[in-house]
Amino acid sequence: MDRSRLSCTTVTFGGKLPEKLRAMNAAGFGATEIWPRDYYEHNEGPDIAMDQLEANQLVPCAYQNLRNFEGMPEKLRKRKINIATQLFDQMRLLGCETLVMCSNIAPDSSGDKGRIMDDLRLLGDLAKSFGVRVAWEPICWGRWISDYRDAWDIVRRVDHPNIGMVLDSAHGPATVVELPMR
Repeated sequence: MDRSRLSCTTVTFGGKLPEKLRAMNAAGFGATEIWPRDYYEHNEGPDIAMDQLEANQLVPCAYQNLRNFEGMPEKLRKRKINIATQLFDQMRLLGCETLVMCSNIAPDSSGDKGRIMDDLRLLGDLAKSFGVRVAWEPICWGRWISDYRDAWDIVRRVDHPNIGMVLDSAHGPATVVELPMR
């Protein structure tokens, strides 16, 4: 198996980043999702996180996580774009190419699919300017988009090369399969 294709997220492990990365390396992982809190947990700054990734022969496969972006009120749009820009800047330093964005849970967000698609296109354009992509994750407690089928329909209609979708079995709805009786 190609070790670089096997990844794990840092939230799976307890402790500080060095211990987490050592455990991932020992388990045979070649990549990890990384979170801003991992990046900034050291007083010395983010260089320590980058050094630890290299020392443990791990690469960042995804940066977690942009929240409550699509469908937000117009008055919050500039703030949300600034947050996305900061995350893209952090990704650039890490050499990470994918930002995970969960489907919106904010009570003041809009479920208007046209607005959601416009926001995803806007985010896709911003991601393109940084040379990265966004993986939209439909979480089961999402306010408007909580099912992978709805998310996939929107991603297909957005049709932006920098916008895709991620499926996470831990955050998806339970699927019931009825089997015929014998």
